[in-house]
Amino acid sequence: MTFSNSINGLSGRLIPAHALRILFLVLLLLLGVFSTACGGGDDDDDDASASDDDVTDDDTTDDDTTDDDTSDDDDTSDDDVTDDDTADDDTSDDDTSDDDTSDDDTADDDTSDDDTGDDDDDDVVPVECDEVSFVRGPYLQDVTQETIRVMWRTDAAGNSVVEYDEDETLDERVVDNELTDKHDLQLTGLAPGTSYNYRADSCGVKSSTADFSTAPVWGTPFKFAVIGDTQDHPEVHTQVAAAALDWRPNILLHVGDLVGDGWRKGDYDTEYFTPAADLLQRTTVFPSVGNHDANSPYYFDSFHYPGNGKWGYYSFTYSNVFFIALNTTWLYYPGSHQYRWLIEQLESDAAADADWVIVYAHHPPYCEGWEGYDGEWMVRQFLVPVFEDYGIDFYFSGHTHDYERGNLNGVNYIISGGGGGSLDDVQVRDYEHVTVWAGVHHFTGVTVDGKTLTLKAYDLDDKEIDSYTITK
Repeated sequence: MTFSNSINGLSGRLIPAHALRILFLVLLLLLGVFSTACGGGDDDDDDASASDDDVTDDDTTDDDTTDDDTSDDDDTSDDDVTDDDTADDDTSDDDTSDDDTSDDDTADDDTSDDDTGDDDDDDVVPVECDEVSFVRGPYLQDVTQETIRVMWRTDAAGNSVVEYDEDETLDERVVDNELTDKHDLQLTGLAPGTSYNYRADSCGVKSSTADFSTAPVWGTPFKFAVIGDTQDHPEVHTQVAAAALDWRPNILLHVGDLVGDGWRKGDYDTEYFTPAADLLQRTTVFPSVGNHDANSPYYFDSFHYPGNGKWGYYSFTYSNVFFIALNTTWLYYPGSHQYRWLIEQLESDAAADADWVIVYAHHPPYCEGWEGYDGEWMVRQFLVPVFEDYGIDFYFSGHTHDYERGNLNGVNYIISGGGGGSLDDVQVRDYEHVTVWAGVHHFTGVTVDGKTLTLKAYDLDDKEIDSYTITK
């Protein structure tokens, strides 16, 4: 990390950070006026209701994503990102209780249509292809009560097969015989809250067998883990992921900075998918974008977000919790597409019906462990008032490589950024509302049981560094 109170200007001179922030705020306000004048009517076409029963087509963002500066940890919300009004206004929520899941194509031309997958063993046609090797996965995405996606990568083009069943016979299968090195198959017709065994197969080369569980019916107790900032030190990330797997969460939230440089394609395997392979093979991860991930096409090409969350912000319901993932490396000032979308989610039936509303993203509003960075001023300015007005329960973030917990005006703020990056292990300030700080590598585990939520954080020695329970 680079700790600096100044930011390089275009002329090469150092511009004071506060002056640049004021200038940037003025530019944002001008952009807001412009976007309102030119695109303010697009809300009528927005199908962002979190209660929508049909999951819409999810095109993964490709090379149109904006480059964030990945070389500097202080580049918290890159000034040169463009407004989300260029995004598809069909952003919709994936309620995990959905009965109907529509056709879901990834943007990559090498990834075939899920409807070409065949569940009937009698129709399986052998294909001729060279022997391949798995270079990533398999890993799980976009789990609902009745569906889940299995993704993996191979070193050469091959067909895509997933064998699965509730027992070890693996008698069921989905097949796509189009040759590709980027494999993405959706399993449908599953039972809610049920454990399945599965393995992936390309050209006769099979992965190891693992298990997954579908999303439970509303109100079922479950566990989720939170990990962030896993970049740069895969040997540490391996330990954190193993500790989280031992805890056996149902789902995993990642609060950003999966890798050190989002524009280095190889980082995604060496720093993220390989160290966490066992965890990701058994646990569906729902990631958010960090500044080091940089809205890279390699990032978006690696995941399949719920609904139409191709810009890195999306929502989903799991049991009695409504989750909202934000992209704080993208614009979210009042009037921007993401800001309007957030308000729609918080006013949705899914939010109203949930016992808990949890928002997560990369940047924290406040932090105690980073010299020269006291938290993200834009989050404080634009998001914290919204969180308080709508009474969300938790905001999870990372960016600062430590663990912090506090409560301000009824909102619980958790930093869980100890997933592998070099630690911010000195407490440099003390906010009154932040009551717990620990500069250690860790993961956070949350158990939800009806209207009782218990949060615990564990270091690499399995030592409990925090425990916190809320009952509504």
